[in-house]
Amino acid sequence: MVTKKLLFLRAWCVLLCCAPALAQYNPDRIGEAKSLYQSGKYGEAIDICRSVLTQSPASMPAYSCLVTSLLRRDDVTEAAQAARRALELAPQSPVPHDLLGEVYYRQGKLTEAQAEYKNALALGGALARAWWGLGRIAAASSMHKTAAKLYESAFQLDPKDPDIFRSYSSGLGKKERSAALEKYLGAGIPLAEANSPEVVAEGAHTDGKMWELLSPYQKTEVGLENIYHSAHFIAGVGLPVSLNGGKPLVLLLDTGASGILLTQKAAERAGVKRVSAAEISGIGDQGPVKGYWGLVEKVRVGNVEFRNCPVEVAEQNSVADDNGVIGADVFREFLVTIDIHRLNLRLAPLPKREAEPDAQGRYDRTFSPDTKDFDRVFRYGHMLLIPTRVNKSEPLLFLLDTGAFVNYIDQDVARSWTSVQKESSVQARGISGKVKQVYVTGVVMLNFGGFRQPNLGMVAIDMASMSRHPGVEVAGILGYTLLRELVIAIDYRDGLVKFTRSE
Repeated sequence: MVTKKLLFLRAWCVLLCCAPALAQYNPDRIGEAKSLYQSGKYGEAIDICRSVLTQSPASMPAYSCLVTSLLRRDDVTEAAQAARRALELAPQSPVPHDLLGEVYYRQGKLTEAQAEYKNALALGGALARAWWGLGRIAAASSMHKTAAKLYESAFQLDPKDPDIFRSYSSGLGKKERSAALEKYLGAGIPLAEANSPEVVAEGAHTDGKMWELLSPYQKTEVGLENIYHSAHFIAGVGLPVSLNGGKPLVLLLDTGASGILLTQKAAERAGVKRVSAAEISGIGDQGPVKGYWGLVEKVRVGNVEFRNCPVEVAEQNSVADDNGVIGADVFREFLVTIDIHRLNLRLAPLPKREAEPDAQGRYDRTFSPDTKDFDRVFRYGHMLLIPTRVNKSEPLLFLLDTGAFVNYIDQDVARSWTSVQKESSVQARGISGKVKQVYVTGVVMLNFGGFRQPNLGMVAIDMASMSRHPGVEVAGILGYTLLRELVIAIDYRDGLVKFTRSE
């Protein structure tokens, strides 16, 4: 009798001790966290995931939501720690490999990310975000046809994921994309960026293709002009641009920008039609600049003419040049060659494609005899990220940016490979105002595109905001003072760049 009572008490104690573990995994709590993530409330999602993990330390759904939310908050170090904890707990589960892939991707280690995504799928996981991750790598590598198939696979597995939906729908035609967005939002699924200025601006223009080329598709050359910030200080090169048939304005030619960004005064002179409000961000710690999206009916550069051109206008005087900037990606249908030393911009038709497109007209990267000597780069919209070694580092991703006067390096990256010290006499400024904390490095050797450039001291700043748009770590910037010594040939279509020494 005593023995039976003891066994009963022991069993009851075991049940009491295990109660938290049995009640540990609450699908409703994870669902709530995912909903918060979808609506952009990443901090609240993180709190719920941490609470679930306190109750259930081995919950892979909680780890999954935690890591993705941390990455959205730019907490890359903590996200990496969480992904590795998950891998230690469940090394044969596909989920930790998927999460580690996301961390590697955010760190700019795309080869390692690709391997982990494939590991996750090989372990039998029906993981939508692993397919999505492979799609992002393919898209950045200008393999757009392949990326579309991978995005579709991801969407079929999880049509509610906002990141997957954005990537999948971006490849649809305009009508199909609008219908998909309406269906997505109509189902009551929050989408943090559904009403972004870009979406609003695009929705206002339904009368034709954006940046439609009107002039013949042929070779042409345009002269550049030095832009002076004082009598003897050249800050960059400018391109004469006529808006709506008016007198040409000299805009800073910027490979680190997209489209056209105008000052308020220049926009008024050009008769830009206001469409919707916008916030414009860049380097600096003073937050986004207020502005608006506008429409220019015609843009002419030399003999090249476009119509139906959306532009951004900064209402505050924060643009580097008096008139504004023009991104080199405006000419993405051409092979773009910039010779800063000779003040020359050359445009030429791209090599003809041999492969067939998919139903939406998407192609994979094409190599031709004309571009066999080019280097592959990763393209995120207008951003061209160049694999670059810092001293003896593995390849890191540096932004090609003729609009930045000097070279920059992320302060954390700099600390890994050279000495860093705070320097109050050096200032860094961008569209978002001054950078609060500016550092200067010791000697840095940059290796990229077949060139080696010693830097006695680079400007080091926090570049987390620059990394947010592409979703990968931008480790630094190759700026004007370096690029003015080179001839830069850019194939935006196929993600290829060639550097040669200017003669």
